[in-house]
Amino acid sequence: MGHSPGWYAYMQGEVDRENRQKEYEQRQREYAERQAEWEEWREEHLSTEKCPICGSEMYIREGKYGKFLGCSDYPDCKGVRKIKSDGDNCKTKQPSTEKCPKCGGKMYIREGKYGKFLGCSNYPKCKGTRKI
Repeated sequence: MGHSPGWYAYMQGEVDRENRQKEYEQRQREYAERQAEWEEWREEHLSTEKCPICGSEMYIREGKYGKFLGCSDYPDCKGVRKIKSDGDNCKTKQPSTEKCPKCGGKMYIREGKYGKFLGCSNYPKCKGTRKI
C-alpha cells in the first residue's frame, strides 16, 4: 500500500522548506563575504580628510583623470578634492633629453589620459607639451 496524496504534499513542502533554508543560508554567506570585502576596501581607501560640503568621510577613488577624494555620501553629496603628486595627476614621470620649446626647461616622459607625451619640468608655470 502506498502513501496518501496528503503525505506526498507534506513531503514536498518539507523539501521546499529545506531548499528555501539552504538558499537563505547561501545568501547570508554571500552577504557576509561582501560585507567583509566592503570593510577591507573602506579601510584601504578611507582618507583623513572630511568633505568640504557636508563634513562626511572622504574616500580615495580613481577616475579617468586619476585619483581623487570623493565624499562617502555620494550621490547625495558631490564633494570632491584633487589628489596631486608632483604638481599634477600624471601616472608616470621619466626624464628625457628633450628641451621645452616654450621655456627651455627639461622635458619629462609622462603618461596621461591619452597616452605618453613629453611635458615640461616647470609645470604648472610652463605648460609646454609635445606628443611622442
